[in-house]
Amino acid sequence: DAPGDASLAKVRDVAAEEGMAWHHYYPGNGFESAFTMAWGIDSIPAVFVIDREGRLAHTEARRELDALIPALLSARHVGAATSNPTTEPALNLER
Repeated sequence: DAPGDASLAKVRDVAAEEGMAWHHYYPGNGFESAFTMAWGIDSIPAVFVIDREGRLAHTEARRELDALIPALLSARHVGAATSNPTTEPALNLER
């Protein structure tokens, strides 16, 4: 898709229609955007889990949310329950 107001509006409409109340990031240009390529996103949805501290806890959480969320909520310290932790602060991915 091409970036622009029309495609961004479509993304917002679909998110609202589907009840997807979480934060979304839409850079346009499909899988060819710099963001998409830098983060290795090759399918939609791409799910990133942020921990209580606001840090990126996992980048490949698509089919693991049922295990990851309880583990993160019960973890005593950041990264204790994940296989892919980082100490970098989370990014604001809203546009």
